Amino acid sequence: MNGTVSKTVDPSGSLGSNPSLSASETIISLMIAGEKRYYIYVLKSKRDGNLYIGMTSELERRVRSHNSGRVRSTKARRPLKLVYFEEYHDKTEARKREIFLKTGRGRRFLQTEIREVVSDTDMKDS
Repeated sequence: MNGTVSKTVDPSGSLGSNPSLSASETIISLMIAGEKRYYIYVLKSKRDGNLYIGMTSELERRVRSHNSGRVRSTKARRPLKLVYFEEYHDKTEARKREIFLKTGRGRRFLQTEIREVVSDTDMKDS
């Protein structure tokens, strides 16, 4: 999951990121903490270049489900790469953020936020 942008949203609503951890290390460290977490995630199709935005409480399992073809909406767009995720402690807040990211303004935010990560060159090397 290298090249993934991750953000953490704490209960106070502030955003923070930890660029020193890989996405896998971040997920593992969050799982060790033992709290229920909700993730908003963005996958990029290596086939058509489009983004998929979703929400889950089990990020690694959900990404594997997408890439194994078990998710109808992304089955034909595989392979997919996790390019961005945000972590929330509150399910309602996570859902609100997912809805926002699916709007025009939200998608523009994502394109700006992950521009370097989702470049065509980056997509070819994995």
